[in-house]
Amino acid sequence: MGRERTKNRIEFSKTALVCSGGATKAAAFHIGVCLALRDKGFSFVGGKSEQASEINSIPYPRPKYHPQQIATYVGSSAGALITTLLASGIPVESLINSFTSDINFRIPGDFQEIPKIQYRDMLKINWPRPSAILKSFRQSPVLGKTIESFVLKNLRLAGLFSTAGIAKYLQENVLPTPHFHELKPDLFIVGTQLDHSRKIIFGRYSTEKTYDEYSQYASNATIFDAVGASLSLPPIFAPYKVKHGPDKTRYYIDGEIRETLSTHVAKENGCDLLICSYTHQPYHYRDEIGSLVHYGMPAIVIQALYQAIEQKVYAAKRAHENKSIVLQTVREFFKNKKYPEEDLNELTRLLADRTDFNEKLNYIFIHPEAKDKQMFFGDHFTLNSSTLQEVVTIGYKRAMAELRKYELHPV
Repeated sequence: MGRERTKNRIEFSKTALVCSGGATKAAAFHIGVCLALRDKGFSFVGGKSEQASEINSIPYPRPKYHPQQIATYVGSSAGALITTLLASGIPVESLINSFTSDINFRIPGDFQEIPKIQYRDMLKINWPRPSAILKSFRQSPVLGKTIESFVLKNLRLAGLFSTAGIAKYLQENVLPTPHFHELKPDLFIVGTQLDHSRKIIFGRYSTEKTYDEYSQYASNATIFDAVGASLSLPPIFAPYKVKHGPDKTRYYIDGEIRETLSTHVAKENGCDLLICSYTHQPYHYRDEIGSLVHYGMPAIVIQALYQAIEQKVYAAKRAHENKSIVLQTVREFFKNKKYPEEDLNELTRLLADRTDFNEKLNYIFIHPEAKDKQMFFGDHFTLNSSTLQEVVTIGYKRAMAELRKYELHPV
């Protein structure tokens, strides 16, 4: 009889769900993950608060929710859409039932119905304004000194489509309020400033200066505009214009340009269990599929992007692990040398502060396996019910497999 694998014990008091991008394919994967979390005893806090907190009220008080009630959401791109739906109070069962009519896949019960997202919502044509084109030509000449400059100078369209359709869909069909601070849960939507080198974290509070050298919190935007900004992946989707008050506007692009999973947002807001769902799994060679070189430029570009994204996630995970190893090494050294315990405690506190490390922070990363070929070769922007059902199933299975590795102990 085989020996049982030891499970990792996790004690936690506040849970966050962090969801990455990847178009409709990622959205369906996240829904599958949420369904698995539900079956593992987690629930999702959503809807408008009966007594809204004041805007820009920080720091947050300790949560009144059970540790397995997820009341902190961090979303980028497609993850921004799913976390907004959950934070709005839409049950995960409603999300599944909203995109399929298959009686065998729908979840039975009296769940809230929301309109199905249509292609006209997702792929709203970005018609250029003649005045903007004329202004562009005045600022930059048509002719260039080289073929490259000629081509680049005349690509005046900012993107093929606009995410304004999705923003309108949320505003009219989903959101109980357009304001972050009026929601029950803490919702954070990540966007990237087009005309700057930093990301903006839209939520219920703002920071006058950058939180660090590359990110800043902002509260002066509506939820639907924040999602529209986070979804705007060039060159497919044009940069999205967000109004910050009556006399200031900025353009934003996809929230994952600078960072794939903004886990630091959940950490900065008091969460100690971060459940991270992402879909960027590079292809690993299989004989029945062969080399990607035979699948043309799209497959090669996707593989290059997924490789870069996977490395970002791996580097962040490794950095956290290395900090833990350093503290453990210090403890072992002090123990072997029989140095005073009070000196050890002081040193470990200093190291944790200097390296911004929370030893009690736990991560659970949920992502496809390399063998899940649908996640690599499948259409990114499909709304086909059977395809999305398959991806939901993959997300559910991967989440269950990962969650089984842990003994979860709410404290």
